Amino acid sequence: MAHDYARKKRSATPATTSKRKPTKAARAPKKRTKPAAPARSQRGGLSLKWILSLATVGGFIGFIVYLNSVPPSAGPQPVAEKPAQQSAEKIAKPQEKKPGFRFYDMLPESEVVPATVDEYTPGPSRQDYDYIVQSGSFRSKEDAERQRAQVAFQGLRARCNTLS
Repeated sequence: MAHDYARKKRSATPATTSKRKPTKAARAPKKRTKPAAPARSQRGGLSLKWILSLATVGGFIGFIVYLNSVPPSAGPQPVAEKPAQQSAEKIAKPQEKKPGFRFYDMLPESEVVPATVDEYTPGPSRQDYDYIVQSGSFRSKEDAERQRAQVAFQGLRARCNTLS
């Protein structure tokens, strides 16, 4: 038999089928409990959480735009030294030679000439391969012969294989 799981209103009085006498706790008036707090309305108003999250996202996007508009710096600027110290250092240190790249000079000298190779020219005399391609599978012999004729008109050898 099916059981009904729906909530049903419970009566305030004890069941009449019970043969027991009600106890003192059952006879005492019940304390009223506070009614459940009503659910928050979903009327479309923005809550504080939404406002703060939108402000955070907007601030982040604004910060990214600001960073893109700031010109890049070349790094920390060196402190200006006294001119007398600079001239003394230039005299004391010989000119440092930067490494030079020689490949611009070396490449034209190292030209490689490839060996001569006969050009490949395919021809009927050099073709030693046979290829088998299935162009269809038909239930009737007439359809297979029609397909064979179309392949033969293209200049290829064609034949029909029948399974009996």
